[in-house]
Amino acid sequence: MRFWRPTILLLALASMIAVLAHAARQPRPPLEPIQVLKTPARMGSGQPYLAVSAEGAVFLSWLEPADSSGRALRISRLTNAAWGEPLTVAAGDSFMVNSSDVPVMAAVGTDNLMAAWLWKTGNEGYQVRLSGSVDGGRHWLPPIVPHRDDTPTEHGFVSLVPAQERGMRVFWLDGRKYAEAETPDTSSAEAHHGETSLRTAWVGFDGSMDDEREVDDRACDCCPTAAVGRGAGALVAYRDRTRDEVRDISIAWLDAAGWSDPAPVHADGWKTASCPVNGPAMDAIKDHIAVAWFTDKGDRPRAYVAFSANHGRDFGAPIRVDDGDPLGRMCLVLLDDGSALVGWMEARGSAGLFQVRRVGPTGMVSPSMTIARTASSRASGIPRMVRTGDRIHFAWTATEGGPQVRVAVARVRP
Repeated sequence: MRFWRPTILLLALASMIAVLAHAARQPRPPLEPIQVLKTPARMGSGQPYLAVSAEGAVFLSWLEPADSSGRALRISRLTNAAWGEPLTVAAGDSFMVNSSDVPVMAAVGTDNLMAAWLWKTGNEGYQVRLSGSVDGGRHWLPPIVPHRDDTPTEHGFVSLVPAQERGMRVFWLDGRKYAEAETPDTSSAEAHHGETSLRTAWVGFDGSMDDEREVDDRACDCCPTAAVGRGAGALVAYRDRTRDEVRDISIAWLDAAGWSDPAPVHADGWKTASCPVNGPAMDAIKDHIAVAWFTDKGDRPRAYVAFSANHGRDFGAPIRVDDGDPLGRMCLVLLDDGSALVGWMEARGSAGLFQVRRVGPTGMVSPSMTIARTASSRASGIPRMVRTGDRIHFAWTATEGGPQVRVAVARVRP
């Protein structure tokens, strides 16, 4: 019997090695366990947005009730895993509050900040307002308006990227052509779905403005935009709109020759007469770009990501990322190895799940992971995430017991 014992031990060891090797080959969740942080936002808050500077400073912005009739746009900086005292950017009773068209901000270093929000101008019109701070958000300059058309129309869905140390490039959807239409009846379906353009301008921290121009003369009316880059390397992604109502994602870039013609990220061929209220997410590391988006062609909802290695001039085949019933509302960060962490909202009955998974440009797809559970309705808004090193910071709007912005952090698995 003692001659069998070494054989049995060897077989057991071989079996254990095989099990461990098989487990090592199994895809793992993309993140270490989630750590929920104490939120700086009050009950009743919503419309979260996250920004990170090149130096790694993380900022959160949101809207919350300020008094019986008004609201306040607040920001907070993350320091030593805790959010600082909220600072007020602007307050009043004329904020345009929308779960998809939210205030945004961008940071150059830890002191030079810029925030943008929507302000009602009467009837159905509203304008983009921007304000800069050069002391980390303690004081803000009087707001300025980057569009100079002065029409009582809709302007919104803003994206900001640093242009130089002294300013930002701002992108927005612009409805001034409604006012130029021959038929002023904006209550008709035809007028409501008139031409909305995508425009851009440079805005300085001192309130100066320059280079306002049209990037695309016809874009989808109410889908968020996304922008990355710096200076002459800026790119903007948005939902385009053709004359026959195909609403796929396009990208345009700024170089020494000026703005490029819009180019599709992928020709989904989604034709719809109504606005999907679902824009792209985009991130970049040098010339490597990733864009994530939602499509519902043929009433078959899908969420995709595509990668580019040449600054968005060409993209690879799209890779599906959802779990079968996506709501869209995408967010995305690129990782140092070229893969992307993609986030989206997934429907689970009346609930909505903030899901993430890691996707590689060659088709590697990790299991999905739930960051938070909230409502599937538009009231839960768009989840957010940014990266600093190996840490991913998250923000979303919880709905149970009343709306409130929540925040969390997790490490990327190696």
